[in-house]
Amino acid sequence: MQQICGVNKKKNKYIKWKIWLFDILGTAVSRKVRVRLAELGAFPIYDKAQIIQVRRGDSLKIPCKPPTGVPDPETYWTDNTNTGDQFGFLVSNPRIQQDYYGLFYINLKILVFSMYFVLLGNLYFLNVKDEDEQKQFICNVFSRKLNVIRRGALTQIQVIKSDPNNRRPMKLWTSEANRVFLKGYKLSLKCIFGGLPTPGVIWRKINGTIPERRSTVTMEKQELVITDLQFEDAGLYECRGHNGR
Repeated sequence: MQQICGVNKKKNKYIKWKIWLFDILGTAVSRKVRVRLAELGAFPIYDKAQIIQVRRGDSLKIPCKPPTGVPDPETYWTDNTNTGDQFGFLVSNPRIQQDYYGLFYINLKILVFSMYFVLLGNLYFLNVKDEDEQKQFICNVFSRKLNVIRRGALTQIQVIKSDPNNRRPMKLWTSEANRVFLKGYKLSLKCIFGGLPTPGVIWRKINGTIPERRSTVTMEKQELVITDLQFEDAGLYECRGHNGR
């Protein structure tokens, strides 16, 4: 025979389940399984677009504080001059980048390993151009579990028409310094550099070499990706921004 029991924790919106199996020889009890209700919060409501003034050629960071959700929602930016369009167009420009961070969990009790990336939601302009003020930028979150999209406030850029000076590369954001990965997994490292002209990124492994056959450098995303990780891939990696200045 078997018995299923659920304990409702309303404050935390989850239920813990256990299964008891028993017969004349004894009883076996399963581990606790926590079941949470999928949910997605909402952005604050603003009456009008946020306006940011920035000089032509300067770097810019537009923060986004995405609402919480279970599971963690995906964050992405759209740009669109048509504010009535719910989805808009994904921001896709080597001069405009978005950050992220990686999470790595190890549960020693049940030996479960999981690793994933969560987009933080901050948008970076490596250098601002006049064309950027022709669009509106919107931070969005998407819950795959609920198939629901939440839309943030509109952000409008006003470019101050000053003569831009060339600028040396400046670090705007990098992946966290210490990372742990499992053998066979994929490694993603990213650096975002501002500057004028738009900087490129050079990657190298200190006291070692980056495996050519298993690695790619996506210049548009300023990102290094190594697939099928091996033990010899451990070490220190360095990114450098360059634009000839």
